[in-house]
Amino acid sequence: MQNKTLSIPLLCLVTFFSASSSFAHHAKEFLRTESYAQAPKGGMIFFGGFDYYKPSYDDSSLDEWEITPTFIYGISDRLTFGIHTHLLHIDNQSAFFEAFAFGFQYQITEPDAWLVDVGLNVEYEIPFQKSRDLIDGKQILAGTLILSKELPGDINVTSNIHYEREVKFGDADELSVSLAGKGHIVPEWDWMEAGIELLGTVEDNPSIVLVPGVYMSLSEAVIFKTGASFGLTEESEDLEVHAVLALTLR
Repeated sequence: MQNKTLSIPLLCLVTFFSASSSFAHHAKEFLRTESYAQAPKGGMIFFGGFDYYKPSYDDSSLDEWEITPTFIYGISDRLTFGIHTHLLHIDNQSAFFEAFAFGFQYQITEPDAWLVDVGLNVEYEIPFQKSRDLIDGKQILAGTLILSKELPGDINVTSNIHYEREVKFGDADELSVSLAGKGHIVPEWDWMEAGIELLGTVEDNPSIVLVPGVYMSLSEAVIFKTGASFGLTEESEDLEVHAVLALTLR
């Protein structure tokens, strides 16, 4: 996230579908929507993400939590490499490492060269053995098309089209999309932004999730983001709570 000088109350219209929990584990501008912005050449970003999942208000035994440490490195000004892993706690199990993932993100267009900025994120996730045993973890190949636009009034609107497929022949795949927006809350608070995301799967019975959040620049290099996901359909988890601490080194 970049500090910006102009500020108005955030007014963002978000429509259509939104993503599953597989959406951006290392979102740079938002909580769950991948952003066009990325680490510059030679720059590094470290993320510490925490997610608490409540699939049902009626049964707290189903609650889960996940910690996602992430590292991103700028290979060039438009190409980055990222790795992350998931530490997952479910049911009465001790926390375990669920999977390891690596991938690349490329800015297809130069910033502000087109009507919208276009980026592409490709990622491959490999489950650890305990994940295979407990939750039937699978190898997953995923790609995200990123569309982003800076609007007057210091507002950013970003959309994702995300597709992922289990690597084994004939296994499941999923298409999901999101639309998100953010801007400063009040003119004097250029260190704080508010955002909203709408995420959902493209299927007959979609999972649709609304994600309001607050993003705070604690220093030039440190950003803290927090928010919650509220399920809007029966296919969605009732509630998820998110927190991300990001450190940028240039």
